[in-house]
Amino acid sequence: MTECQLYILESWENLAIIGLLKTEITTLQQAASQAIEQAEVIRLSMVDQACVAGALLTAPSPNHAMERAFVHRGKLLQPE
Repeated sequence: MTECQLYILESWENLAIIGLLKTEITTLQQAASQAIEQAEVIRLSMVDQACVAGALLTAPSPNHAMERAFVHRGKLLQPE
């Protein structure tokens, strides 16, 4: 091989390596972003935790509109 051909070959190899690195970096960035988006942790104080638990345990009975919404949801989710 001539010097020129070797230079071209090395240049192509370097470009291929750079392309692979960019692809790997992009993939890692996407994975990191997805992990961050999915990690929705809510930290509450003990008092706030008690308030949330109390609200869930003493929830009011569903009103007429809520009952209609449940019926409508059931119709939407029924298999055809």
